[in-house]
Amino acid sequence: MTQSDKKEEKNKETQKAEPTSEKEKKLNRKVADKLKFYGVVTVLSLLCAGFIWFIFKPDTPETVEGMAGINTTIPDAIAPETMADKQKAYELEEMKKRRQEKVRTLQDMAGGYLMPDTTDGLKPEEDVPKADAIRKSREKQRQISRQITSFYQEPKESPRVDELERQVKELNEKLERERKGQDPLELMEKSYEMAARYFPG
Repeated sequence: MTQSDKKEEKNKETQKAEPTSEKEKKLNRKVADKLKFYGVVTVLSLLCAGFIWFIFKPDTPETVEGMAGINTTIPDAIAPETMADKQKAYELEEMKKRRQEKVRTLQDMAGGYLMPDTTDGLKPEEDVPKADAIRKSREKQRQISRQITSFYQEPKESPRVDELERQVKELNEKLERERKGQDPLELMEKSYEMAARYFPG
């Protein structure tokens, strides 16, 4: 075998080997593309799951140490000592009520004298009771509804408006008569007469 024969054989072998390597390259590319696709999908899915978790994550309850599970609005169960004698307990309650009543009457009597004056020398206004506030609210609501219904009603005709409308009609008619009274031919004749008078010739 000569060298040229050897070269030809090598060329044939490389040509045979190339198609298989091209096929392998295509397969490798497909596998790489699939792996890239799965990798991108995985990363995006994790990113999306992370965002969803941050948006909808459960709130951590803020608890004060020692207060967990205890309703702090409930008063203590410790009650004042109960009296053994019911009669004495009733008498003490009656005495407390009388004292409170005396204090209340003293406050009512002295309230006008002890109340500080305002800058203008008048006493401050008393608080309006709830019933009065409700009544005022109802009155305002009725007033607003009357205004709304009167908005859609035609206004009552007054004699002044009728008089003004009549005057406007008269003035419009007078203006129309003046416009119609001046005939264009008469105006042309007058203009020719004036021209003849001032420009003889």
